[in-house]
Amino acid sequence: MNPYEAGYAGMDATGPFESISGTLMSIPFCIATTLLHGTPTMAQMTSYGDAQVNALIERIQLQADEQVPRLCCALELTLEGGETLEQDQRMTTADYAYDRAGVRALIRRVGAESSIPEAVYEGLERVVDDPVQHFDALFACFESARKAAQASGAAR
Repeated sequence: MNPYEAGYAGMDATGPFESISGTLMSIPFCIATTLLHGTPTMAQMTSYGDAQVNALIERIQLQADEQVPRLCCALELTLEGGETLEQDQRMTTADYAYDRAGVRALIRRVGAESSIPEAVYEGLERVVDDPVQHFDALFACFESARKAAQASGAAR
């Protein structure tokens, strides 16, 4: 990784973890979770005691490399049989400039893990489409989301 990103607070953390803020920032945790489970979910990001993930974290080495641009990484994976797989992942800010459909899909995927009702997303979209006419609906969306979080035990 680029030294600036590799040196950012928490990026090199290997645990033990006690909060999602720690796991979200930890490159070793994110790589281990992804290799073992695929695309991470919020539930996996809070599975601090996952023995397989924690064992794999110990085998991951984060290295700063001036030749790697920001937002990019070079991955090298050595399999048990000695075979090496490499991926040079080049990204730019354009890769993170989601259009509305991309934002909608991402928010709904993450929100689905939180039991937020579909009506909340539909209400938010109406506010975005016409803020003047639907501004009052924004507060109803927040109230619905709060109630859903309380019902699922997420809010305290």
